[in-house]
Amino acid sequence: MKIRKIVILMVVIGILAISAGLFFSSQFVFLEGFKKIETADSVNDLDRAVNSLNNMLLNLKAITTDWAYWDDTYEYIQTKNPEYIRANLVDETFPGLNLNIILFFDRDGNSVYGKAYDLQNESQTEVPESLIENLRDNSLIGSRKTADEEYTGVVMLPEGPVAVALLPILQSNDEGPSRGKMLMGFYIDGNIVNSVSESTVVDFSLHSYKSPDVFTGLMMAGAPQKTAGYPLTLISDDENSVSSVTLIPDMYGNPALFARVDEPRDIFRQGINSLHLFFILTCIITIVSGLVLYSIILRMYIARIEDMEERIKEIGDRKDFSRRLNPQGHDELTTFTSSVNSMLSSLEEQQEEIGNTKKRLMLALSGAKVIIWDLNITDMIVNVIRPEEEGIWYPFETDTVHINDMLKYTHPGDIEPATKTFRDHIAGKTDDIHTDFRIGRPGNWAWVTLLAKVSSTDNDGNPSRITGIMMDITEKEDYHQALIIANKKLNILSDVTRHDVLNQITALHGYSELMEDDYEENPEIMRYIKNLKRLINTIEQQIAFTKNYQEMGIRKPAWQNLNNVIISSSLNQLGGIIRPDVNVGDMEIFADQMLEKVFFNLIGNSKQHGENVTEISITFHESDKNGIIVFSDNGIGIPAEKKEKIFEKGYGGSSGYGLFLAREILSITGIDIIETGEEGRGARFEIIVPEGLYRFPGKTEKNA
Repeated sequence: MKIRKIVILMVVIGILAISAGLFFSSQFVFLEGFKKIETADSVNDLDRAVNSLNNMLLNLKAITTDWAYWDDTYEYIQTKNPEYIRANLVDETFPGLNLNIILFFDRDGNSVYGKAYDLQNESQTEVPESLIENLRDNSLIGSRKTADEEYTGVVMLPEGPVAVALLPILQSNDEGPSRGKMLMGFYIDGNIVNSVSESTVVDFSLHSYKSPDVFTGLMMAGAPQKTAGYPLTLISDDENSVSSVTLIPDMYGNPALFARVDEPRDIFRQGINSLHLFFILTCIITIVSGLVLYSIILRMYIARIEDMEERIKEIGDRKDFSRRLNPQGHDELTTFTSSVNSMLSSLEEQQEEIGNTKKRLMLALSGAKVIIWDLNITDMIVNVIRPEEEGIWYPFETDTVHINDMLKYTHPGDIEPATKTFRDHIAGKTDDIHTDFRIGRPGNWAWVTLLAKVSSTDNDGNPSRITGIMMDITEKEDYHQALIIANKKLNILSDVTRHDVLNQITALHGYSELMEDDYEENPEIMRYIKNLKRLINTIEQQIAFTKNYQEMGIRKPAWQNLNNVIISSSLNQLGGIIRPDVNVGDMEIFADQMLEKVFFNLIGNSKQHGENVTEISITFHESDKNGIIVFSDNGIGIPAEKKEKIFEKGYGGSSGYGLFLAREILSITGIDIIETGEEGRGARFEIIVPEGLYRFPGKTEKNA
């Protein structure tokens, strides 16, 4: 579609959209605004009516206070002098104070005196027993806890709602102790409702909380009364009036009465009339503005855009990026024209830079003997980016290879370990893929290391592509194998030497025993013999340490089940076996394969130095992204000044190498051990395992 038609269509659509938008927005914005004003006005009138009723309750409390905090009343409760009643509680007292009920109670809750009065018939009536029962049931009278408390509010009785004020009877100076309670009240009847309506000039009504007629004549009638938010404003069924309803609680905080105010919808009607006039005027202005806007756009932009379109099409058809557009004017189109010209210049430069970058990438890949590959898991096709000179370790002729063809050129002994790393990563068990294997042909194998991870997933979240690199490590592997052979030779030499030295030590042991037998009567020579035996034992322990230290780091670190390691180390102890209380779950730790020696030394250290250790506990928890293995016993503990020294080589009794060796074994994979116990409360070692060196099979694994 030509741009002229598009602009015409856009102007027409814009006019219709603005008109429709104004119409609907007025419904949702302006009408809602009028409704909010109407609601606020109705709620405000309801608040004034409820406040008027509350003022009556405050006045009732003030009157009751004058009577309850009065020396004459205080004396009457004690003496029961009838003169007090004859002088103060005559019939004229009730209409004068606008009261229906006056009651007196002693401290035990017994009724001392009570009188009720019908203000309409101007006659005395029966005191409602239900009121007294209500007060007793709620422990407001006759209770020591509430003897000095004041209560004001509404009480719902079978006879109707009653406003009451219940205060302790004190002396005129507000001092006690309280001798009982005094109650004054009035029925909340039609006279009270009319009084509120007249004082606030609103149509006010009260309804029982259990009465269904409070929502009569209103939309949403039958709305859940107990869960609705109050105040609640509703429209009448004929939409000619608005009503606000709120809930008034009784003296105990329970729902008691609904207060309702009804008003005509004058504010809303005035808003509707103003809105209609505003809408008509806005539509006229919008149509005129649209026509003017179209003529401006046609003259200032459409002609220039059509000219620009023809020139760009010509450049694209000829693929001549050296040509440029001719900027006209001083507006956004001029800026756009300049940007297109800059883009054309950049395209030429970028094309040249892409070529240079590709050359540098291929040079880097060639120097590092690295290829980049991408596996499509759906069709199992591997796409390869590699240097032009292949290298002997890349046996394929094309850059697109099926995974099965790649496996054909993989050493048979490496296929299962390599494919397992892929399966584990695809299953989400590992964070990435890292495996070494041999590739090539028999007699011409090359060692490569493969690093990769899932690079994209499908709509269901399943892996769809894996991207990574392969790097030639043949030379590194050759050095590694040579190093292994050299270590084996050194270990053999060390074993032979150690065996010969131990044989000589055995002979020294024998000669020292014979010397003890020959010179047991000579204390001076026996002292030298004991020193000699101690030196022989020290040499023997140091030789044993060299064997352990020699084995450390020889085998690659591996994932080890901590439970199995601890059980094995405890069973290998000499003497009495202390079974540790182990609570580490199915945790696995990535450590040197002499890990069992760590716990063997810790348990042996507790038995040898803890003095009568009977309990050993091993637990695990996480802290600051580290895993903490806690080894503790109930021995004598370690003094603060020795907490670091115990890890020094040769420190302490026996060989002095146990804890030194434990720290060395753990440090091979970056694990640390510290002592955090208190002297006298047992030893406590914390083995701090960094994140990624521990895991729980079955959960998300943390791989080294």
